[in-house]
Amino acid sequence: MLPLSVNGAGDAIAALFLFHRLKSGSASAALAAAASSIYGLLRRTSEAASREILTVAAQEEFVAPSRVFLAEGC
Repeated sequence: MLPLSVNGAGDAIAALFLFHRLKSGSASAALAAAASSIYGLLRRTSEAASREILTVAAQEEFVAPSRVFLAEGC
């Protein structure tokens, strides 16, 4: 968990999930990719102590996330 409270995180994860779902066709792959990107984006936002999500400053997290999460089946 990251120590931050920002507006728009839900919209960002929804957009990332939809993008990756359409690209991969796999819900689990889309979830893993979206979680990895959103974590990096929010981590960078937290480090900057910003209330605004740093979409442009952390744009490399969309292409090459700094931490990769894998989705596991239940």
